Amino acid sequence: MTDLFDWIEAPNGHGGAGWRLKGDGLAPCVGWQVANCSMPAPPIPLHVASEQWARPMHAARCAHAARPRIFVILTATVQPFVNLHRRGMGNQQRNPSERRALYAEVVRRWATESNVTIVFAENSGADLAPFEAQVPQWRRGAIEFFSVERQSREAYVRSAPPGAKYDVGRLEAQAIVDALNRSALLAQRCPNDLVFKVTGRYFIHEFELTVRDRCLRRGNAHGADGASGPPLILHQQPDWEKQRGPGELETMCMGFAARFALAVLGWAVTPPARTLAVFRETQVFSERRLAEVVNRMARTPSLSGRVCPLGPLPVMPVREGSSGVLRSSI
Repeated sequence: MTDLFDWIEAPNGHGGAGWRLKGDGLAPCVGWQVANCSMPAPPIPLHVASEQWARPMHAARCAHAARPRIFVILTATVQPFVNLHRRGMGNQQRNPSERRALYAEVVRRWATESNVTIVFAENSGADLAPFEAQVPQWRRGAIEFFSVERQSREAYVRSAPPGAKYDVGRLEAQAIVDALNRSALLAQRCPNDLVFKVTGRYFIHEFELTVRDRCLRRGNAHGADGASGPPLILHQQPDWEKQRGPGELETMCMGFAARFALAVLGWAVTPPARTLAVFRETQVFSERRLAEVVNRMARTPSLSGRVCPLGPLPVMPVREGSSGVLRSSI
């Protein structure tokens, strides 16, 4: 872990000791106050970094990183619990029957048209049987279904600073952490194996081939023999991403080396900041958090070459769940 992160002590005995990405060069936060905080995010406490989700196994078979395995976590919500209509997004798909049918078709496509290991993580307590039924017998050993724990709105409000909104990105990141903690398939991940979070409404054509061709081919910048070493973060690069600002990256499909989970997801399970301003700037909005990590890596010589853009990814045509925009690539 110390090859990727530095441990920082809280100055003058203040709270806030924890891990930060190596080479950041920024001072730690003191007392969670914006005026005293030059670090983009609160440091990750030791107890969080010690949890199972942040620590992949180190078995003898993990010694060679030349061909990492690919795991895909499909995140799903059959019954939406955040009403985006109230936030000005009138085209949100809220019909559970429509969402259930879509997820079932996506599961069928991943099961029959890919060879990657799949974990389907649903966070609204829906019956998983309709999705399990889509998997042929020959694929059942490599596809897992389970309900992930979700923080209730009441618990979220109690733990967050006054005025904080129920953030979908934070809850989804927590669902990924729960999957890493409890999945039997993911429990076998090695440090350099690649874990992807893919929003459950998307089936990506030729996904494994794309990842290996663009990011793992021998001789390229990210291959096992490349100058930079194997990738730590892999992210989508849609041809429509200009709709987002420079400080955000799309997270419909994002991948990370298992050993780098702490950097990618730690913000979502670190105890909330005490002030709303710090919470908003550092602990919500997954698109900003991913861009922040990528930008910090770009400033660190030992990490700058270990981000791999995947380019636009062709998908089964489907409308975004939040906006209703039709997408054929992400």
